[in-house]
Amino acid sequence: MKRLISAALAAFALVSAQAATQDIAVTAAGDVVSYRSWCRGCGSYSWSDASANPNTVSHSYYDGSGDTSQTSLTFDLSSILDIPVADVTSVTLYYNVLSMSGGDNVGNLDNVGPVLQSNGTGWKFFDVTTPVKGLLDVDSPTAGFHFSFTGYSGFAFSSAEGGDPAFLRIQTTGVVPEPETYALMLAGLAVTGLTVRRRAIL
Repeated sequence: MKRLISAALAAFALVSAQAATQDIAVTAAGDVVSYRSWCRGCGSYSWSDASANPNTVSHSYYDGSGDTSQTSLTFDLSSILDIPVADVTSVTLYYNVLSMSGGDNVGNLDNVGPVLQSNGTGWKFFDVTTPVKGLLDVDSPTAGFHFSFTGYSGFAFSSAEGGDPAFLRIQTTGVVPEPETYALMLAGLAVTGLTVRRRAIL
């Protein structure tokens, strides 16, 4: 009987660190494009649009006039606040580039890195593990990122309103019993129970 119990306990101990993935889409209300426009003799004015489709980051200038746009993204972290920060192995920000114009470096994501025209359009990503883990350390319920222009250039990427919104992909790890391990453990305990009952009857 001891041997069977040991086998069951060994089966329960055979667990492996399984990576779990969770995607958090940008909040529609926090998917905001901020614009500024100015012209000679008429001053400048600014406004924001939380329903822009697509998101834009750009800078243009012509004969004393110009326009800029920059995009801010907000992500709700409340669903992962209960995960130990040490278990977060990576956080990646994905965004879907639709078009680009200007030189090679068409924009920047905060202090994370540049958006390069040479990388082409389609889904792109930045590793934002360090800033997000810093926010989780202080139990921040949100994470904010900001795309700004670089020189006379720009790019557009999908917004929450237009579909294919930007999202964070959270990779975590922890000790998770596999289904096969559960089955083996239950089988071992069942055999142990039957053996004990049979011996009691005899």
